[in-house]
Amino acid sequence: GDWSSDVCSSDLTISVSSTIAQTATLTASDGTITGPASSPFTISPGALNNFAVQSSTGGSIGTQSAGVPFTIKLTARDAYNNTVTSFTGTATISSFTTLTAGSGTTAAFVNGVLSSHSVTMSPGASLTAITATNSSATGNSNYFTVTDRKSTRLNSSHLVISYAVFCLKKK
Repeated sequence: GDWSSDVCSSDLTISVSSTIAQTATLTASDGTITGPASSPFTISPGALNNFAVQSSTGGSIGTQSAGVPFTIKLTARDAYNNTVTSFTGTATISSFTTLTAGSGTTAAFVNGVLSSHSVTMSPGASLTAITATNSSATGNSNYFTVTDRKSTRLNSSHLVISYAVFCLKKK
C-alpha cells in the first residue's frame, strides 16, 4: 500500500562533559529504540595542573638510604589526574630536606612522563617528601623514611660477625 508520514527534522546539539581522557562513542535511545553508535571521538586531557611524583615503578616511594641514589617517575597531569600527553616541558625538583643530587631542573618529559629521574637524599633526613613544580603546577610524593647509611652498615657488619662466630663455634 501507500505509506505517508509526517516527518520532523531538526538538528540536535549534545554537549559532552567528561573528566576522563579517552576515546568514546555516543549512542542515542528513547527507551524503546536504540540508534547506532556514533563514530569514535577523543576526549583530550586538560591543561597541566599537577604532577604525580612516584617510585620508578609507579606508586609510593619506599624507605631510602641517605647518600644512595634512587630513581623517581614524574607524570604531568590535568585537574582530573589524566596524563597530559602534550606536556614536553621540564619540572623543578626540590624537597624540604636536602637533596645531595637531583634537585633543580629535570630533563624534558616525553608524552607527559619523565620515567626516570635520579635523586639522592642527605643524611639526617628521617621523614621527607619530594616536590615537582612547573609554574603553578606542583605535586608531592608520599612521605617516606630516609635511613642513615652508617647505622645500616653497622647492623649488616654485626650480622656478618655474628654469623662468622657461629660458624667457628659449630666446628
